[in-house]
Amino acid sequence: MLEYQRQIAEAQKAQAKERERQKNLKLIELGLGMAAGKYESRGSSYGSTYIAPPAPPPLNPYSRYRMTFPDGSYMDCDYNSNTRNANCF
Repeated sequence: MLEYQRQIAEAQKAQAKERERQKNLKLIELGLGMAAGKYESRGSSYGSTYIAPPAPPPLNPYSRYRMTFPDGSYMDCDYNSNTRNANCF
């Protein structure tokens, strides 16, 4: 009976060792795939939907600049980068 229990314990240890080896092989395969660019993002590699990161806040489309002329006079302008127009005053 003791021999039978010892054999069962050894078989269980061998099964646990094989499961650990298979898990390690899968982790290595995953790491090599990530390094090779196989997985673009968590969403695409795990089959879930991809959630895009939030967009950065838009830059102010208006900028103000001053044109100075040789006689010392100047003109202020507002430039709208969306419409590509300058309003000078």
